Amino acid sequence: MVNESANSLTVTLIDDDIPVYIQFQDSVLTIYEAESDSSTETAVCINPPIPQTYEIMLAFQTEPEDSSQHWVSTPSRIYSNRICSRVRVGPRHDTVIEPTQTFVVTLVSSTGAMVNESANSLTVTLIDDDIPVYIQFQDSDLTIYEAESDSSAETAVCINPPIPQTYEIMLVYIQFQDSVLTIYEAESDSSAETAVCINPPIPQTYEIMLGAMVNESANSLTVTLIDDDTPVVLQFKDTSVTVPEGIREFYASICLSPAFPRVFSVPFELRASPSATDDLRVAQYGAVEEKSVCAEIKITILDDEFRESTETVNLTVSSTNEFPVDSKMNTLVITIMDNDFSGQRLGDSSEIITCPTRSIIVAETKLFTQVVWTEPNGINFSSKRSGDYFPVGTTRVLYGNQGFLCSFNVIVEEMDTIAPTVYNCPIETQAKSVNNSQDSVGIFWSEPFAEDESCVPVRLQSSHNKSSVLPAGVTKVFYNFTDAFGNLAQCIVTVNISVIQSQHVDPFFYNCPSPFRVSASLTEYLTRVTWREPEVHGDVADSIITQTHYSGDYFQVGITNVTYRLSTQGVPSDFCGFSIYVYDKTKPFIFDCPESKKVKSCRGKRTAQWYEPYVRDNSNRPTRNTQTHYPGKTIFRFGTNKVVYTFLDDYGNSAVCSFNITLHRDGCSAMAPWTVLWIIVVALLLVVARNIMSIRCNVLQKNEENGNI
Repeated sequence: MVNESANSLTVTLIDDDIPVYIQFQDSVLTIYEAESDSSTETAVCINPPIPQTYEIMLAFQTEPEDSSQHWVSTPSRIYSNRICSRVRVGPRHDTVIEPTQTFVVTLVSSTGAMVNESANSLTVTLIDDDIPVYIQFQDSDLTIYEAESDSSAETAVCINPPIPQTYEIMLVYIQFQDSVLTIYEAESDSSAETAVCINPPIPQTYEIMLGAMVNESANSLTVTLIDDDTPVVLQFKDTSVTVPEGIREFYASICLSPAFPRVFSVPFELRASPSATDDLRVAQYGAVEEKSVCAEIKITILDDEFRESTETVNLTVSSTNEFPVDSKMNTLVITIMDNDFSGQRLGDSSEIITCPTRSIIVAETKLFTQVVWTEPNGINFSSKRSGDYFPVGTTRVLYGNQGFLCSFNVIVEEMDTIAPTVYNCPIETQAKSVNNSQDSVGIFWSEPFAEDESCVPVRLQSSHNKSSVLPAGVTKVFYNFTDAFGNLAQCIVTVNISVIQSQHVDPFFYNCPSPFRVSASLTEYLTRVTWREPEVHGDVADSIITQTHYSGDYFQVGITNVTYRLSTQGVPSDFCGFSIYVYDKTKPFIFDCPESKKVKSCRGKRTAQWYEPYVRDNSNRPTRNTQTHYPGKTIFRFGTNKVVYTFLDDYGNSAVCSFNITLHRDGCSAMAPWTVLWIIVVALLLVVARNIMSIRCNVLQKNEENGNI
């Protein structure tokens, strides 16, 4: 068998008459005063890069000729069969660079070799680190257009003057570790501890002395001393909740008031009235645990079908150890709504709205699916709109105006026919066995991984692991990824191990990292990620490593490919690649969620106004938003109406803002003013008519007496 990748030999016949020059590899070098060795390296090379069979002696001249300030490793030479020779340049030991200095090194040959005049000088700049360096914005203004896809723009914070430093520009503050402490009277020592820290928490190479900058936003500590004699009662957090039809479970909170964490546990029991075993299920007993404020209880709606009528259940909490209970807040009124109607007239309306006559059924694999339909005309409010995102299951959609309501179902059925997506499939990897001294070779590669859109973990089967010992030749490694629905995705890695007859081993990477995942930062757009970088083995002389990222870099949410490339004298010799998946499990943060409010009405229905909440997500991407009501548009009726905003980010994390709009009758007269006015007018007309009839009767009577009739 012939190794197809190594069955050809390229022979180059060199014309010795080709002009060969010597020249500097770089034209500019910068040396910083603070660097540990205060020197740096460059190279003197042959151009074109053809190894010669003779040696070239080198010499250097400097301008200005002040040998007390700087040095160059001279003389030097380019050895036989080599292309380049390293040259070190730097200032003299203990030289104080003040101010910044520049000198030029010129290349000459002591053996008469030709010098490339356009590349025979090296400008060396010695940087005085005492130069004031500022940080500033790169731009002074930015313009962002509404139509841009992400509605954002980028700028940079830079160092001025633009001289790369050998250290990071970082502000270090001293501050309190905590901003609030709570001390209870009953605690044994009536004290608490905190700490004064350095921010950011990076060990510094210097001491924080008096006069260090103080973080003004975190230089105070608020200490609250709690009087344990304050009366504390047990109560529901909310006293009413409305559950739309189709909801199967929800949660309620039982809390201690005032909301101070206690050093004891408060057990409680729950009782529903009327007996509602056919409507809901809730645990009978629970407790607000020690040092907690609230306990959350789960309430399950038992019936599986849509309801035929709206029902109300009262859930009452009491303490099992005679702990005080707030009599006004110890009952939760649960209203289970019936929305199962195709249309219902509420009053006089000039326009009847018509909902779709059938349920809209779609099949998707995503957690939330966008559903589109033709909306009716003449609507004033709706629970959902065409184009909104719906979860798997059945959702009732409600439309209405001032006089008419209609509803229909949107059913999202889960159907997974898509195979998992494979990431970081290496396709091919290579290794070498020297002089055929080994029957098999240990080899390492980055393993692939897969994810499924159903969010169900995939099952992996592989023929080999990532650090197997394989024989020389070609071996195929199979990775099979199967999701919960039997959909298969495959990655095939071709491992090619060749035998070479040489004492020279090309440099190669060892311990290339496998793909891995990290959780995204809870509050920041970027996440700092570290890993153990691969090692380089073999003959590493004149080898250069280039990489796309460094351990400790900051990454966005999502998948980023990291690559390392190894080259020797400009020729690629090895490659290492892996993926970093920064996944987001943090729900969006809601700002300005409104408080519940009460509004008055004499007519039994009206709109309400409130400032709408907004969110910020740590992925720095827009969220998908849905809401049940709209300020100034939705018509509310007497009673408690729950308004719900739901915010969903691209990774399925949702946050909910909810509050109540309670509409009640207050300050209304028993009879409307226009009704009273009409009654008065009618009464006056009756009096006038009666008087007219009385006068007519008198006239008729007199005419009869006079014989005129």
